[in-house]
Amino acid sequence: MKKAPLTYALIFVAAAGGFVSQAQEHGEKVPEKIDVLQMDGVDSDLITGSIMRDNKMLSYCINISDAATETRNSILSKNLNSIEIRVEGKLKKLAVRIEELRSWTLRREQFLKTGNESLVSIFQSMRADAAALQLTELGPVLAASIIFKLEPKISSSILTEMKPADAAKIATVLTSAVETDDTNSK
Repeated sequence: MKKAPLTYALIFVAAAGGFVSQAQEHGEKVPEKIDVLQMDGVDSDLITGSIMRDNKMLSYCINISDAATETRNSILSKNLNSIEIRVEGKLKKLAVRIEELRSWTLRREQFLKTGNESLVSIFQSMRADAAALQLTELGPVLAASIIFKLEPKISSSILTEMKPADAAKIATVLTSAVETDDTNSK
């Protein structure tokens, strides 16, 4: 007896198929789908499956709007916090860079002060070959600071008397001092 519902279902499908084929033979149009919402006598408050009335959808949207706004604000707050952390990191890097530049500026100022006026006047009155020997013994940084303050004619004759390697080291220090000066003045 358990087979009876299945038998009735098959008979119903066959009968429905017969009715559809008879309707088509007589030229009647048979709808492919039946719109449940258009039918008379359907309970308007009944919600089945994914079918929902417009007013129900609207009330759902209204009910979750506060939660959606809070979620959106939470996401924006998290994004803002991550951006703020990145900006703070970059500001710290910039502060380190500024300190490096101040350090270089302080070194340059100390470099220029190293060759004081009395020492410069002594080397200015010396012969070029004797001054060249003395300056190579002082080291490239101190020698460059003294040569920087000498008159160009005297400093060029002293550099001419030096060994090429020593003169190149002093010229490198002088060039870096002049480049730093040009960069600061712009």
